[in-house]
Amino acid sequence: MPTDEGKSAASIAAAFFPDGLKFTQLPYKQEWAEADLRLRVLEDKPDYEKTVKKLGGEPFLVHLREAHKEYGDALGVTTARASDEQPKAAAIREAMTPLLDAIRTYAIRVMAHADPDDEAASSLSEGLLLPLRNWEDGRKASRTVAETPADSTPLT
Repeated sequence: MPTDEGKSAASIAAAFFPDGLKFTQLPYKQEWAEADLRLRVLEDKPDYEKTVKKLGGEPFLVHLREAHKEYGDALGVTTARASDEQPKAAAIREAMTPLLDAIRTYAIRVMAHADPDDEAASSLSEGLLLPLRNWEDGRKASRTVAETPADSTPLT
């Protein structure tokens, strides 16, 4: 039989995550707004916050609020950036190049260990590459022809 705290925790979870964690798959600014909405519910419903604290979640809430604020600052949704603070395309490309190189190196090394005669090795390689495959599929699914400039060139 669930305890009162367990029932309260279940109702909080249902209120905060009616669709599970699907909001974490939204574009960054929408994801931040959804998380912000959930944090504001705590302010509007003091009983929720009391329950979370009673269950030992206060350090988590403190860290979550700090991280949420920093994430909002990084996205530029909590503070307005001056026009001279906007990242330049060249700076973004310069920062992105080492990341793309590391991803390419990772993929090549994983593929080098795939062996069509060894099902375990091939299965392991497929599993290790699955996040990259899903990431690329997600990028394609979220981009429409109207959003993509005709003269755009991929970063890869």
